[in-house]
Amino acid sequence: MDSPFLPSPVLTPYLLKEPYLDQIKKVLNSCDKSSSVGLRDYAVLMLLSRLGLRANEIALLKLDDINWHAGNLNIRGKGRTLISLPLLPEVGAALSDYLQNARSKTDSRSVFVRSLAPYSQFASSAGISPIAKAALLRAELTIQTMWFYHVIWKIVQSPCG
Repeated sequence: MDSPFLPSPVLTPYLLKEPYLDQIKKVLNSCDKSSSVGLRDYAVLMLLSRLGLRANEIALLKLDDINWHAGNLNIRGKGRTLISLPLLPEVGAALSDYLQNARSKTDSRSVFVRSLAPYSQFASSAGISPIAKAALLRAELTIQTMWFYHVIWKIVQSPCG
């Protein structure tokens, strides 16, 4: 990936040590972007790694939550809160690639749908977690999925300044 991996250069130094960034890059690079499943997985992992979304927030993401013109995503967070986050160019590109080239034809308004019939939305984070776990295995990392989520969340949510 040629572009900067994280949007802010002033994140906590401890969290920006090379092993963390290298592991995240390995996970992203493990996706086979020549396949529809690989494009879906890459888009999911970009939302995890670039925006720090929780698995359930990704599972609940609807097509109407993406505002391409304003460049933001509306996320249903904890406690039924609605948050607007910037649609970073790399995330937008991954979502667009998945939606235009890989998403199964379905009437579902969910962004992410199952790759096998019936092409329905993921009922919960239980549909997203295996994507991260499989990517960790492909990247030959032994870290657990929850640890990966925790590291991603801490990197993205680190205080700036």
